[in-house]
Amino acid sequence: MTLAKAGQCTFPDGAADHYAADSEAEGACLWFNEGCQIGCASCTGFFPAGVNCTTPNLNGSWPMCLTKDQPFCDTVMEPTLNDPKYRTFPDSHLKPAGKYNPWRAPGHAPVVNSCGIAGGWVTDMGWVGHAQGGSPPPGFSYGAAGTDLPESPKTVWIVGSKVEVAWQIWANHGGGYQYRLCRKDSPLSLTEQCFQQTPLSPVSNISYMQYGDDKNTRRAFPAVRVSEGVMPEGSVWTRNPVAYQAGHTDILHDSPVGDVDFFKPVFQAALPELSGGGIGPECGSSTQFVDPAFKPAQPYGSCTEEEWARFASKYNFNIVDELLVPADLVPGEYVLSFRWDCEGSPQIWSGCSDIVIEPEPLV
Repeated sequence: MTLAKAGQCTFPDGAADHYAADSEAEGACLWFNEGCQIGCASCTGFFPAGVNCTTPNLNGSWPMCLTKDQPFCDTVMEPTLNDPKYRTFPDSHLKPAGKYNPWRAPGHAPVVNSCGIAGGWVTDMGWVGHAQGGSPPPGFSYGAAGTDLPESPKTVWIVGSKVEVAWQIWANHGGGYQYRLCRKDSPLSLTEQCFQQTPLSPVSNISYMQYGDDKNTRRAFPAVRVSEGVMPEGSVWTRNPVAYQAGHTDILHDSPVGDVDFFKPVFQAALPELSGGGIGPECGSSTQFVDPAFKPAQPYGSCTEEEWARFASKYNFNIVDELLVPADLVPGEYVLSFRWDCEGSPQIWSGCSDIVIEPEPLV
């Protein structure tokens, strides 16, 4: 029903090109949910850009811009995830309103769509939207629902088996993630209520980093899992292992706090390669910089072609996890949803894949 690999970016083992790097041209990394915070009834569908809002709201009014301490709604809940070992941004690195971003209570924040929406924004709000990373995939309009996409190549999983899933990072917003299943014919439709009924558990506390499709580059590292204060209750979420580094001011505090060095990873990465902001913060987005505001267009964002190639190579790694397919799962057609709850931004990156669950073969 959706992309073979989507989100930022996710795909199950078995897809023909399952470890190939995605690009903005392919568009699989441009489905997400914007303006989502814990305790709010819904996402805003847009992200006001600091105090310099130049684009009106969808109803024609002017937005009340997100300031340092202003959440998106007046019903925000207090964070449930406070142990420093699960955090991806120390409080001194975040604007105060960041305490309400999705990862502070994994799974509790609402989404616009469990498979993301095109460009993350419900409609094109002009340069403010583009500047915040809101660009729809080629051929799609802002706000198109990921659950409405045609079927992708189907991956077959066997009940009770161990399977591999993987995701790639384009822009590092910290936080953490979970994989879930929903039956295509569920009376709940492809909603959070359905996906939250079948969260998938990791087989172990080990994840892997792998470059491209070369398994010879695979390296194991200890994963940080959390199951307290999450939704669904008792399910397992995994901390994003990539430590943010040298960030930009829409995530970080406006000025250094104390002796904080923004050019160092914000936590100790399990592997040296697992640090950095991603090609987005390093260079900006190539789709952002072809906006008419930039004349001439800048096809490599703020980077030269050589710099773009270097950063694209640096971040061409996959985060691989092994999951257990429940032994009591009823065979049939399912959708796999990857949900990444960010800590450094009010975003939930979502991507889906088509999965066929088959019974264990008779011996």
